[in-house]
Amino acid sequence: MNKTILIHKCPIIDNLHITSNIYKMRFKSLDIALQSYPGQFLQLRVTNNLDPFLRRPFSISRVDKKQGIIHILYKKIGRGTSIMTRLKKDDIIDIVGPLGNGFKTTGDFTQALIVAGGMGCAPVFFLIDELLKNGKEINLLFGVKSIKQLIDFNKFGDLLNLTICSEDGSCGKKGLVTDLIMESLHDASQSSTYGYACGPNSMYKQIQNLNSNSDSIYWQVSLESSMACATGVCQGCAIKMKTNNYKLVCSEGPVFNLREINFNG
Repeated sequence: MNKTILIHKCPIIDNLHITSNIYKMRFKSLDIALQSYPGQFLQLRVTNNLDPFLRRPFSISRVDKKQGIIHILYKKIGRGTSIMTRLKKDDIIDIVGPLGNGFKTTGDFTQALIVAGGMGCAPVFFLIDELLKNGKEINLLFGVKSIKQLIDFNKFGDLLNLTICSEDGSCGKKGLVTDLIMESLHDASQSSTYGYACGPNSMYKQIQNLNSNSDSIYWQVSLESSMACATGVCQGCAIKMKTNNYKLVCSEGPVFNLREINFNG
């Protein structure tokens, strides 16, 4: 849990419409960039007043630590994100963060199996950058509803093995991203592979069921939750664990060991 909550006033570099109702915003903050790790998130105030009252949480999508540039991906789904789409270059945005606990990207494993569904891909770019820096081989399974939600991973070139699927068959293989996991798990070595997943809880539950053996690979998952304070005070983002206690997504996550979460609670 973060002991000191820092509020930053950050100038926007650009705010681009990527595809369908998905946007990418870049802003400048050397302090945030230097403190950030893959899997952490930020709380954004989308106006200069208290309307909307609550900040919005967004995963850190990518970071340039030398230039002090932070990327976020977001989807236009409500009033707050609709306001965000109208922000432009040189506007100042009020940000709290980085918050939460991120992914473990170091260790004696050699391969990383990453599963991303829809907007769950947001923290994956930063994760991939860090894993590549640590010399890991990466297999990415990316699932979307249709080609309209497809985010471009081509910038990584042949630095990772990418498999795409879509529910309607408009890009990649037709089906759900979880349909691809069994083959990948069959080829994965428990001793040399770490699993990472970013997406909805329904996807995590299926991965958990597929990965139920005691000798299965170690999975880290990034949970999504509605957050008011994002600091552990309001306790509105509690999730049940298999030990029957609860943990807070904002301060004890958002990244958790998949084996510990009780999705049936």
